[in-house]
Amino acid sequence: MNDYLFNKVGEGEPEVVRLENLLGGYRQQRPFVFPPAAMKPWFARTWFRAAMAGAAAAIVLALIFASAAQGPSEWIARRDSGDPHLNSIPVTRPEVFRPGSIVTTDGSSELELKAAGHGRIRVLPGSEVRFTENSGRHQRLELRHGTIEASLYAPPFMFSFDTPSGTAYDIGCAFRLRIEEDGRGRVDVLSGWVQFEAGEAQELAPAGAQIEIEPGYGPGTAVFRTSGAGFRKAVHDVDFGGPGERLEALRRVLANARANDVYTLLRLMRGATAEERGMLFDRASQLKPPPAWVTRDGIMRREEAMMDAWTTSLGLGDAKRWWVHWKDRF
Repeated sequence: MNDYLFNKVGEGEPEVVRLENLLGGYRQQRPFVFPPAAMKPWFARTWFRAAMAGAAAAIVLALIFASAAQGPSEWIARRDSGDPHLNSIPVTRPEVFRPGSIVTTDGSSELELKAAGHGRIRVLPGSEVRFTENSGRHQRLELRHGTIEASLYAPPFMFSFDTPSGTAYDIGCAFRLRIEEDGRGRVDVLSGWVQFEAGEAQELAPAGAQIEIEPGYGPGTAVFRTSGAGFRKAVHDVDFGGPGERLEALRRVLANARANDVYTLLRLMRGATAEERGMLFDRASQLKPPPAWVTRDGIMRREEAMMDAWTTSLGLGDAKRWWVHWKDRF
């Protein structure tokens, strides 16, 4: 190593000396001193607090991903109330919940499933849940019918919940999933995001939104629980009504839409015809204009970057696109 570059010891390379001579006129003649008003204790400075917050977030993420890579998780089934069963045997004390096992609750019982390091799932009355896969990369359960409430912290798509009408994927969140005996159901997202898929159909819902599920149709469009009844009914009719009713139902969607419904309008654009997409763009841009570079023509061409930018501008949090294409998903 050439010490001249660091402390001027020895002779410098001719080219280095030449550059020093050329630039010497710009040399700072005295050390820089922060103005008195900027002098704060190092631990009170904004950059330090930001760095510490970033480091804490990185540690949490590292712990979550490290725990996911350790292999199968230990699951424990614990009675909450009533007379829940594990593999047809009453649960009277904590029991290990293994792949292939089935838990059932009658109309007056509840049970908690706890996955070490990843969170917990409450199995509410009148439910049947089967454990189908336990590995470091996937935790898969099947809700045959009934209701579960999940509160999970794990890498995106590590947890999935099969139902007779499709699959719910956890994206680091809390949610409630209900499936009736006939396959109808609903996902209520309490925090984070959930994606529900049935074949090629998929829907992504943020906190505060819900997705209706209809057998034979798959997931409906995400709608916020605070949306008006007229808007919710119109979206249902667009999703699950007959083809001849769709345009009239869409007009009711636009007439009843308010500012907090723009996310739903953007989701409806993805499966819309060109005419419908134009109608949706016009109404959504009245309620919450998109970023300046997002254009009507771009939306008509289904420019994904524009759709993503408009969605991000709504301030709902970011279900990052790399989550949707998570390499360990399958």
